[in-house]
Amino acid sequence: MGPSGQRAAEPRRRRPSTTAQAGLEGVHPEGRRSADHHHPQRRHRARRQSGRQRSLRRGRGHRSAISIPIICALLGAPRADWQLFSGWADDIFKVFDWNVVEDEPVIMAAWLQLEDYVDDMVARRRRHLTDDLLSDMIRAEEDGDRLSQQELRLLVVGLFAAGTDTTRNQLAASVQVLCEHSEQWAMFAAHPELASNAVEETMRHDPVIFATLRTAKEDVELGGVVIPTGAMFVVNTAGANRDPDVYEQPEAFDITREGAPAMPTFGGGIHYCLGCTLPGWSSPRLWSR
Repeated sequence: MGPSGQRAAEPRRRRPSTTAQAGLEGVHPEGRRSADHHHPQRRHRARRQSGRQRSLRRGRGHRSAISIPIICALLGAPRADWQLFSGWADDIFKVFDWNVVEDEPVIMAAWLQLEDYVDDMVARRRRHLTDDLLSDMIRAEEDGDRLSQQELRLLVVGLFAAGTDTTRNQLAASVQVLCEHSEQWAMFAAHPELASNAVEETMRHDPVIFATLRTAKEDVELGGVVIPTGAMFVVNTAGANRDPDVYEQPEAFDITREGAPAMPTFGGGIHYCLGCTLPGWSSPRLWSR
């Protein structure tokens, strides 16, 4: 369907965007048969993670009831089309599953349908600006320069992709870690005012985003290893969340924890996550139902 609520035509046959191609080309067909499975302890962790992923998928419909409507409302998508975004999210994020090679046609079809929908939205907004985030991005101007069609598409798809799966998966992971710590669950049930603390602690202790990519602006020596200027590297934010030099009893899960330093899960500086308030806003409201 398009923004008018009517079923959209078949997706145009065009090359997928650079973003979509990069996400798939970085996955080797053999990648799902990780060497980790040959190590007993790693097999156990892999099975536990696999179980967690299954639990995340089983609850997707409920989690979509929070993140997707908020993002759609911000962008100005008609309420009748919100379920389309939920379906696209389920298909696109199969890129993170083990069988990405087999799922590639489904992933790419969903991505192209989403891009076509966004292109249609942009075209409509250019003809008639409204009071929503997409219209504000079209209005934005700096020294006579405005966002191009490709830039608008990238921003909208990026907002949708970054804000949908992470929020709903974090909610499921937060519920799971509470189930694994029954005494904390009981305390939370007795003291619902601890909801905000519980959200912060679950995202520190069990984040669904474990790392982020950065580029070195200058040579940096870390642990005897030199990271040269311009090199891309992975920052283990989940490890930093349990740094014993920063957090008292970092391995403990404690929803009464107070005064803890800011966790790096959402990044920092100019790279700080724009959607950081979404899980903090939505999770307490769902848990209190």
